[in-house]
Amino acid sequence: MTLGNYIRTEREACGLTGAKLALLTDVTPSWVSKVENDHVHPSIMLLAKIASALETPVMRMINLAHYIPQEVRAALMLASGDPRRRKATTHVERI
Repeated sequence: MTLGNYIRTEREACGLTGAKLALLTDVTPSWVSKVENDHVHPSIMLLAKIASALETPVMRMINLAHYIPQEVRAALMLASGDPRRRKATTHVERI
């Protein structure tokens, strides 16, 4: 299951429309649609807002969807000494 599929399933189970989830998370309805269709991936902060709106733990979303937010991936690469570290460092500094 992808992160987008999980979010759509949980949203529908909560009886929320994409527009209502967008309102609760301070994003646009088209952004919610892009997330649910896996065209974009939310930051860890937005993922936390989505989890809160869906009344589900953020770690459950991450675990079930096998999703690692970009910020976390970059930090792990930096900490592990990954050869792509320079790119990860640049990304972390921009956050």
